[in-house]
Amino acid sequence: MSQTTNSSINTEQIVCSVYQQAIAALLQWAKAKIPSGCQITQYDAIRQAQKLLGWGHAQIGPLRLTFDQIKLKQGASVAHYIPLRPIEDCNPPVPYPSKLPPTATEVETFQQTLQQDLLPQVASNWENSSWLAIALDKYGGCVSCDDSTVALIDLTRMVAAVAVAIASSCNSDQICLVAGDLSGIQKFIYTITSSGALKSLRARSFYLELVTEEVVQQLLETLDLPRSSVIYAGGGNLYLLAPLGVEQQVREKGDAINRWLQQDFQGKVFLSLACQTCAIQDVAGVAFTKTWNQVIEQVNRQKTTKFSHQLDQILQPRDSLSPCKVCHRDDQDNLQPLNPLEADSVLACSTCREMFHLGGKLLKAQKLIRSRKAHLTEDPLCFNLKSGNIYYHLLKQRKT
Repeated sequence: MSQTTNSSINTEQIVCSVYQQAIAALLQWAKAKIPSGCQITQYDAIRQAQKLLGWGHAQIGPLRLTFDQIKLKQGASVAHYIPLRPIEDCNPPVPYPSKLPPTATEVETFQQTLQQDLLPQVASNWENSSWLAIALDKYGGCVSCDDSTVALIDLTRMVAAVAVAIASSCNSDQICLVAGDLSGIQKFIYTITSSGALKSLRARSFYLELVTEEVVQQLLETLDLPRSSVIYAGGGNLYLLAPLGVEQQVREKGDAINRWLQQDFQGKVFLSLACQTCAIQDVAGVAFTKTWNQVIEQVNRQKTTKFSHQLDQILQPRDSLSPCKVCHRDDQDNLQPLNPLEADSVLACSTCREMFHLGGKLLKAQKLIRSRKAHLTEDPLCFNLKSGNIYYHLLKQRKT
């Protein structure tokens, strides 16, 4: 294992090194040796992050439920264990916990699976951080690392996120927690008529998940951070760790995204983005709870002053047009039938027509591709952002 300092390093190399160490620990537990030539470069930022987060000897073991740590006044305290089972590639079942730890036979069977399925692919993918992340998702979500209630994949992700923030902070003793929240989700999804409601509801919920994902991607590209820096993203909320000094970039990106949201959704959906600095030493302690609550307070305050930077546009006089019969917006003059195949279909705006069409496609879609290219499919979803159009392509599963 070679060593290096944090100067002149690539964040992807840091992430790859953390993933490599996790894969190596998993294979060592499975009584398998990593192939010769698979070297691991150690970085100061990784060592610091591992120390903060309790990554000691990378001791792999059975994984207990986090909820076991909750102590109730009444009722017996029973341990629950996650079954030793890799995530299946297609339609994975829910791994219901057991009250008994894995037996020696179950441990041996899983270790043999790692030897037979994981080990042969390691050498050719050792420098591929994306493959390493997928492998850890598949095999590292059912075992613990050092702490019996912390999954190997979760600890690996947090170490990678903290290490990247430390290495990118230019010797500062502080890093930044970025939080985002999409408000107006319920209004966007449910304020529609019964016309095409089933398809529209399904599509609107999916579409807002894509909006959340696109906000994450925009932030990662703007801040030059890897995917591992994302702590959580879903349900209209996002949290990521970033180096110190990103406040201005986050503010500008939030304003740009809100201009797009105001234009496409008539102000129904709003993005709140906020940053809160904290000491690196506080990341793994109770003090981080204070940082978390502070950034949420900032996000909530922004919700009370929605689109404050777009007031000149919002307050401009405009003609009131015939409202969309689905969502009731009245700022479009190109209303067309919601379902072109029905002669008596109601007239709807471009967004509602797109949602209706998307709802039908979702039933057959098996793959989703994000690209700046529009020609991959005939009718991709387009996010018309200031930084350039982003296209999401829904594809059917290829026949084998």
